[in-house]
Amino acid sequence: MIKSNLQAYRRQLEEQLTLVDELLRNFDRIAGVPSDLFEPDIGAGVSPLRSVPNPFQPQAVPNVRKQTRVRGVLAAVKEIIEELAEPFDKNDLMARLKDRDPDLAANISTANLRNTLRILTRQGVIRVQTEATSTKCARYIAKRTAA
Repeated sequence: MIKSNLQAYRRQLEEQLTLVDELLRNFDRIAGVPSDLFEPDIGAGVSPLRSVPNPFQPQAVPNVRKQTRVRGVLAAVKEIIEELAEPFDKNDLMARLKDRDPDLAANISTANLRNTLRILTRQGVIRVQTEATSTKCARYIAKRTAA
């Protein structure tokens, strides 16, 4: 994906360079100056001039692909949490999500699920029972509201 973006950016730069060359030829034609007067002698060790982007004109940046946002994760996790009575971790939630909605679960990353759990903790929907360690996931408990 990155290679194709860079190739597209290169084509765009080459098109811009072609336009600049055309503008220079038109300028020379209008001014009545022979076109080869300013051409450098390559054999003399002089490098040809290079085009420089205009600093005041925004330049197109290659499109960097980022992970697409998955909608509905927070709502789905809230529904599952309401059904749980015992402590749970992110793996338990993912297993329930796969049972309930396999298409949604296929698009959810573990980072997305962890962020959802952080949001629910901040909102007070769940609380942390045990913190995560290097070998175990954090366990959560749903906060029950008094009816």
